[in-house]
Amino acid sequence: MRRRFLRLPPRLPLRTHAVAVLVATVLATVVTALLSDATAPVEALTAGLVVAAGTWIHLTVLLHAGARVDNGVVRWRWGTVPFARVREGLADLGGVPSVPSLDGDESAIAIVLGIVAALVLIVVLALLAWVLANVAILAVGGVAVLVYAIVCTGLRAALVHRRRCTGQWPASIAVAGFYAVGAGVLVGLAVLAGEVAIAALVG
Repeated sequence: MRRRFLRLPPRLPLRTHAVAVLVATVLATVVTALLSDATAPVEALTAGLVVAAGTWIHLTVLLHAGARVDNGVVRWRWGTVPFARVREGLADLGGVPSVPSLDGDESAIAIVLGIVAALVLIVVLALLAWVLANVAILAVGGVAVLVYAIVCTGLRAALVHRRRCTGQWPASIAVAGFYAVGAGVLVGLAVLAGEVAIAALVG
């Protein structure tokens, strides 16, 4: 007779577990980077091993308990920066050039050209700031959606094996280990890519 290590409700909130895995992964990566003074490959390997170990334990417990999860749907809200706010921000920072005034020493054509150039520069700066702000928001949001989807897919794929793993420690450990290695490899590669990108930008 199979005995479960932990009694769980009929369905666990997948979103909660996915967020918990993401937060634990970020914390493990940051702590590893701060405490380690090794090279980028060693830091990536260490972070991957830490995440793999944590994921292994987490999935082993869930599989042994026969956990089932819900759909984990998230209603994403995409907020962009209004153009008016960017323009006001530039004005507050003093980044908007002033329009030249008539001082009596310049011709009318030069003054008109100066006014037009200043207005064009104001519009270009505001548009550029607006585009960059919204691109950054959309990029961060896109990465968040992608990472969340990957974590949810991994959890669902692992818990598909719950029927043969419920109450069975060897099967739970083996299946969890397979997915934990995948999680560790992904995190290690991500950390390594980040280290290389930072080094390229700084140096």
